[in-house]
Amino acid sequence: MSEWAKGDLTSRLESVACAAGELSVTVSKVKKVEGSASLIASRGTTRYLYEYSVELEFSAKDESGSKVCSGSFKYDELTNSATGVQPCEPSLSWKSRPKSEETQRGEAAVASLKQAVLTSFTAFDTEFRSSKRI
Repeated sequence: MSEWAKGDLTSRLESVACAAGELSVTVSKVKKVEGSASLIASRGTTRYLYEYSVELEFSAKDESGSKVCSGSFKYDELTNSATGVQPCEPSLSWKSRPKSEETQRGEAAVASLKQAVLTSFTAFDTEFRSSKRI
């Protein structure tokens, strides 16, 4: 279960892309997905549990293809509960900060990417809970 879940989560994160105004924001590399996933059946109830830490790199480019900014997100804890996925707030580390005149666009790119990653986490959680893999 763990290997399948790790592979599925990694694959979903590698394909994350979004737009933020005129910027195109993509996950350029999934640096780390560590943790485990398991299925527990007890007293007629099945529980799907996982706990991962995730680190990914991203870049934002303008319409001409020029890089506006790049960096990485680190989620120290990605878990689930009865209500769904529970990611912690990611830490942001800039590799290439946006220029001062591009700060607002860079911040919008980061916000859009965070939302796109959360959508990816939610899709993973839904698939994981519906999985019959043991």
